[in-house]
Amino acid sequence: MSSHNRHRCSAPIPNQWMYTFAKVIVLLVIPMITAIGAAKADLPVVYHSPGDDGVMPGAPVEISPGIESTLHLYIDGGSFPSPSDPCDQGSGDEVCAWDLVVEGQNGLDVLSFIADSDGFSHISGATLRFNGVAAIHGIVGPTKLGDVVVQGTSGGALQLLPSKIVNAALGIDTLPQATLVTVPEPGLLSTLLPGMVLLHACARRRRSTRSRKADSRGSEGAR
Repeated sequence: MSSHNRHRCSAPIPNQWMYTFAKVIVLLVIPMITAIGAAKADLPVVYHSPGDDGVMPGAPVEISPGIESTLHLYIDGGSFPSPSDPCDQGSGDEVCAWDLVVEGQNGLDVLSFIADSDGFSHISGATLRFNGVAAIHGIVGPTKLGDVVVQGTSGGALQLLPSKIVNAALGIDTLPQATLVTVPEPGLLSTLLPGMVLLHACARRRRSTRSRKADSRGSEGAR
């Protein structure tokens, strides 16, 4: 057999190429997809539950300006517990510890905080920092952290600043900044209403003055 024929016989057939390509997909691409999926796992959410029942509102709650409001802070990492070894080598949604920072912005003041579990808290200006540990079993599902009392002016907001939690596998996750409550700006109607009332009063006064002058002229003519 010639060297040319030997070369042709040693070339891989198409099925072999497909098999090799499939192995590359299995060995390289699928682990990458798995890693991306793990990176996109939902992080715990910190929020104000208006009914103090753990129910998460669909959007940041609006509070009234100028009066003290008590906010019920909760954290929810998910509802699936680890099958074993939570807060060690767990694979569930447990939150095993937290170090959270919330800040009043644009005229919103943080007045006080009462934690719902053991931990440390400190208020400095309009910033509240509080932490806690649930290292044995962790916490799963909506769990109350405490009550914070705030007071603010229109345009104010209470923000969760980037904060740390310890997950079921004792890894550290960073929670992104999020708005917890807002103090709404006055609407256009409420801004214009005082001026409209004043204009209406002035118009009534002018009409009353003209009416009295007309009555006075009529009395003089009758004489």
